[in-house]
Amino acid sequence: MDWVIATPHLTARFETGQLSFSEPDGAAPPPADAAEDLWRTYFANIFNPARLMVSAMTSEMPRKYWKNLPEAELIPELIRTAPQRARQMQAAMPTEPPARAAKLRASSSASRWRGRCRSGRA
Repeated sequence: MDWVIATPHLTARFETGQLSFSEPDGAAPPPADAAEDLWRTYFANIFNPARLMVSAMTSEMPRKYWKNLPEAELIPELIRTAPQRARQMQAAMPTEPPARAAKLRASSSASRWRGRCRSGRA
């Protein structure tokens, strides 16, 4: 696995089994982190527009720190589209459970447990 650690003073690279150190040239930013793209995708998909509370978001993580968050660039758009997305979620509900759920309910009928105590005796 190749990796790079870049600081303002020194860059360490491990590529194809070789470790090297170099002074940063200052012109090129560090390479993009694929994990940040993955995190942004995850964040956008778990964001629940029906539970949007901007004041809670900013009390947990003040806006002055948002510049350090990979997902911060997504937040304004998620906030802007939250009401529409919440309406879409409400319109899509309720849905019928899968046929398998009905079979499970039928097979674990409550009637066989009626009249028994916790030990299983009547």
